[in-house]
Amino acid sequence: MWKAAKKYIVIGDINGMPADEMMSILTTSDLNVAANTDNAYKNIADYEECVNSFTALYSGSADFIIGAGKVETAEGIATEAKKRGIKTYHIFEPEIEDRCDPNVYDYYIYMYEMVFNTEALCDAVEKIRNS
Repeated sequence: MWKAAKKYIVIGDINGMPADEMMSILTTSDLNVAANTDNAYKNIADYEECVNSFTALYSGSADFIIGAGKVETAEGIATEAKKRGIKTYHIFEPEIEDRCDPNVYDYYIYMYEMVFNTEALCDAVEKIRNS
């Protein structure tokens, strides 16, 4: 599943978890983060634009780690990425959490876990990734 040379793109969401906070967590992991961005995703065109720009830049060689706050946004990005052969993971997924320093992860994630339906977000992304 995880490859040392694989690159990851961090896609923050101003209606979810911003990229800078995700980066604070991910710098404690062994994941190779190549780029990060924030956006306000409102519709399919926004998801397509984001996925297309990174797919073109990295020739489809980078997977995504997202911080979407809404299930619809998580599903939209994951679906567009899947169409291009890109895997998407949510920052709340155990696969990401297990690769990060637990103290740093808990520090940044704690408040988000109280606000967002993290289980629904993770389930949505995982379902699309594994379909």
